[in-house]
Amino acid sequence: MTIGQKVISGYSDFSYGAVGVYQINRFTPYSVPFYISFPLNTTQYLQADTTAVNYGGIYQKFNDWSANGTPQPSDAVNYKTLPINSQASANVSALLDTTVGATVQSLVDGSNFGTVAFTDHWFRDNPTSIGNQNGGTNAIAHNHTSPLALSPMSTNEGVLLNQSPQTSPDYYSVSCPSNQTVSVSGANHTVYFQNRSASGATVENPTSVSSPVVFTSSSAPGRLNSQDS
Repeated sequence: MTIGQKVISGYSDFSYGAVGVYQINRFTPYSVPFYISFPLNTTQYLQADTTAVNYGGIYQKFNDWSANGTPQPSDAVNYKTLPINSQASANVSALLDTTVGATVQSLVDGSNFGTVAFTDHWFRDNPTSIGNQNGGTNAIAHNHTSPLALSPMSTNEGVLLNQSPQTSPDYYSVSCPSNQTVSVSGANHTVYFQNRSASGATVENPTSVSSPVVFTSSSAPGRLNSQDS
């Protein structure tokens, strides 16, 4: 089996960086591409780059895997569980894609207030016996005080562009409470969710408290606003 890794720009082949193979209780990195033999009817584990990399001034991070040169949008979990059987692909590669900064915030009268919940299918928040793994389609939402800044150097490592629920089971989503309490001059007031607006991003359901969001701009940071009143 040949193992590779590719950045979205700059490399026409699968020869960027290293991919880890789980051996003797740890992932051992091998410069790609490399050929490796696995015993038949075993389960192996591969780990792509786990941090955003700066390639030619463009940050890129793990998106998904490819099999025999074909991207697998449904295979966005890093590390990868690889059953070795007669149907196993001869070529398996990790694909890195452009990641950019974004801001998610909850606003009351134009000012940040309260919390936002962000679901990131690529956020490696799942500790397992052999290492941290992102949730993929099993990703969970994390609550954050507004504003939430997502840069390539943050724990989320920015956001991947054009990850649409129309084309892939893995995407980003945002939610917030239907109402929150704000204190003004010592008095509590209840504010209610109204809608969402965005620049550099598309909100699938702008009037719903929970919605997928597709970040679209590589030239300007995506900005997603939840309006309360």
